[in-house]
Amino acid sequence: MSSKKYKTPAIRFKGFTDNWEQRKLRDLAESFNYGLNASAIEFDGENKYIRITDIDDKSHKFIQSGLTTPNAELSNADDYLLKEGDILFARTGASVGKTYQYERLDGKVYYAGFLIRARIKSEFDTSFIFQNTLTERYKNFIKITSQRSGQPGVNAQEYANFSILVPTREEQVTLGDFFKQLDTAIALHQRQLDNYKELKKAMLQKIFNQELRFKDQDGNDYPDWDEKKMGEIAKIRTGYTPPRKDKNNFGGDIIWISVADMKTKYIYDTKEYLSEKDVREAKWIEADTLIMSFKLSVGVLAITKIKCMSNEAIANFKWKNDITNNEYMYAYLSSQDISTYGNNASQGISLNNESLRKIRVPVPCKEEQQKIAEFFTLLDKKVESVKKGVELFKEQKKVFMQQMFL
Repeated sequence: MSSKKYKTPAIRFKGFTDNWEQRKLRDLAESFNYGLNASAIEFDGENKYIRITDIDDKSHKFIQSGLTTPNAELSNADDYLLKEGDILFARTGASVGKTYQYERLDGKVYYAGFLIRARIKSEFDTSFIFQNTLTERYKNFIKITSQRSGQPGVNAQEYANFSILVPTREEQVTLGDFFKQLDTAIALHQRQLDNYKELKKAMLQKIFNQELRFKDQDGNDYPDWDEKKMGEIAKIRTGYTPPRKDKNNFGGDIIWISVADMKTKYIYDTKEYLSEKDVREAKWIEADTLIMSFKLSVGVLAITKIKCMSNEAIANFKWKNDITNNEYMYAYLSSQDISTYGNNASQGISLNNESLRKIRVPVPCKEEQQKIAEFFTLLDKKVESVKKGVELFKEQKKVFMQQMFL
């Protein structure tokens, strides 16, 4: 009786009906080899050196910035030169399990000693096999297999034992190409997102250093900026955390915000609510109020869009006449390292009300504040839009992999 296992995925491309066969990675590869034990030197313009840290954690691509060359006699190092059909596996440390598929566009690449190269047989599609290393099943395999008394690790023999369910080569190629196109789309959107973030970072610096200035409607310069302490331009209040005995009994209609809710610029809701008895001592925060964490996660910002409460690690600001615009202050404070105003506490950097009051803020006239606010609001919306696109592609890929891989 045959011991082979056969299965089929939930979703398939039209025309494919054959069962998938379970195989070990050793059956799909010609060899497994450890990398070159050599230090890295300055890039010579031709010979590239890939180490674990040169593989991007998200895209699994070879990072092409900061290139290096192996410090070795390369005329005798052809065994460590990558070619099409090669997949690299990280064998030790925190990045164990991380993988990279060699692409010809990456050039002449030698691989380092903490990597293992699997050279895939020509009768199997490398892209299909590589995508199997991005599945939840593979992550579980690494989690279990890498357990060591010291730092985590997976050796070549253990990688060779990883099981993959394999269709016909034609279906492998179809699936490999499909997911490679998805990865390309994700990478393009991620690059666009990174570019917008870099643009915002650059514009924050230029505008708040006053290298760039807005003009009024007649093309004239606005007045010079003032500089004031936060305590001069804002009433600063801190939040309230209910007694520990009540914290496991959240309920009621009062929205209660913690730092965990401050993942997006605007807060419309939260999962935690308080009842009236919990908030007798609490302070209301009005809608459209700038809030900032000042303990541990120092400098995290958001703008409330609802009337709410916050915990005691969050400060809220009620502006006086000098400042009219939350968006302006959100932009300025996001350009600063707020932690520099704090003290190194035993649990990390934190601020108190007095240190918040000492933060120095540039104060343009109200009309220029508005223009700066509008500029960064539009830029933030673009960043958020592209970010959602990246997340959508990633979610789509995750769903497809769950349904189209075994």
